[in-house]
Amino acid sequence: MFSEIVSPFSLLFLVGVAHGLIETCEDLQAAFNLTQTQDVIDEIHPFQDIECETFTNMTMTSNTLTLNSSENLDNFFGSSSLTNVRLVVTNGAELIWETHVNFIGDEEVELMVDGGAVFVGEGSTVHFLNDLEMEDIRIINERDEDSDFASFVRSGGCVWTAGSFIVDGEATFTRCDITGAGESPPGPGGAIYVGATGSVSFNQGVAISETFITDDFGGQGGGIYNLGEVTIAGDSRFEDISASSGVAIYNGEGAEFYFTNDASAFFRDLNNRDSVGSGLTNLGYFEFSGPALFVEADAPVIVATETSQTILSENSAFWTFDEEFGEALSVDEAADFTIPASVVFVGFE
Repeated sequence: MFSEIVSPFSLLFLVGVAHGLIETCEDLQAAFNLTQTQDVIDEIHPFQDIECETFTNMTMTSNTLTLNSSENLDNFFGSSSLTNVRLVVTNGAELIWETHVNFIGDEEVELMVDGGAVFVGEGSTVHFLNDLEMEDIRIINERDEDSDFASFVRSGGCVWTAGSFIVDGEATFTRCDITGAGESPPGPGGAIYVGATGSVSFNQGVAISETFITDDFGGQGGGIYNLGEVTIAGDSRFEDISASSGVAIYNGEGAEFYFTNDASAFFRDLNNRDSVGSGLTNLGYFEFSGPALFVEADAPVIVATETSQTILSENSAFWTFDEEFGEALSVDEAADFTIPASVVFVGFE
C-alpha cells in the first residue's frame, strides 16, 4: 500500500475543483456559493480589502473552500480585511484561509445572530493559517416585537462554534460585545462561545480586550465561554472585560481548557458584576502551564466549584490595589485545586 502526494499545481486539473481570484464582496460570495457543488481553491491578495455595502452572510454547507495567498507571505506584513462580512460554515464543511485576516464591524450596528463574525456548526472546521483580528463587532438578542423579552438570546460576540475553530497565528479580539434586549439578559461568550461539541485552538496565543457583555444580569464568559475544549499554546492577554461571571473565562461543567507550552496568561481590569470569578469561573477541567498574572481583577478572581479541577502554575501572582479588597480564590471544599507554594498574593485578604 502506498499514498501519493498531490502537488498544489496538480489540483488545477482535478475534476470538481474550481479556482479564482477574490477581489470583491461578490467574488467571495460566489466562492462560498460554489462550495455547494464542489471543492473550491481560490486566491486572495495579502492586502485585499473586501467590503460589503451591507452586512452579508457568506455561507457554506458542504465541501472545502481554500483561500490561498496570491503572493509569498514572507514578503508581506499586512492583512486582508473583511468589512460587514460574517462567515457561516456548517454541515461538515471546511474553510481554510491562508492570509492574515482582519474582520471589521460597525460599532454602531448590532447584529441579531450567534457569532457576529464567524459561526461554525457541529462537525465543521474553520482554520486560519496566519494571524486573525476581529474588532468592533456587536450582537444583540433578537427581540420579540410583542413583549419586552427576546425570542432568541444570542451568544458569541465574535465567534460561535460547535465545530473546530483553529488559528495558527496570533489571534486578537477587540470590542466584541453582546447586548440584551428589553428584559432579556444577554447570552454568554462576549468574544468567543464554544459549544459542547466545539473546540478552539489558538496556536500562538490570544488577546481579548475592551469586550463587554452589557446588562445588569446574565452574560457569562466575557472573553471565552467554553462548554467544549479550548487549547491555548502561546502567551495570552485578557484585559478590560466585563461580564456577570467568569469575566475572562467561563469553563463549564465537563469542559476542558488548557494553556500549553509554558504559555503565560495576563489578566487585567476585569469587572464581574455578580462577584463570581473575574479571571476564571471553573466548573470543569482547567490547567495553566505557565505563570498567570492577575492585576486589578475583581474579587474573587478565581471561582472553582465542587465539580472542577484547577491547576495553577508556578510563579503566578494576584495583585490588587483596591481598598475594598476580598479573597482572591473561592474554592469549593470538594473541588480539586492545585496551587504551588510560589504563587504570590498582594493586596488580597
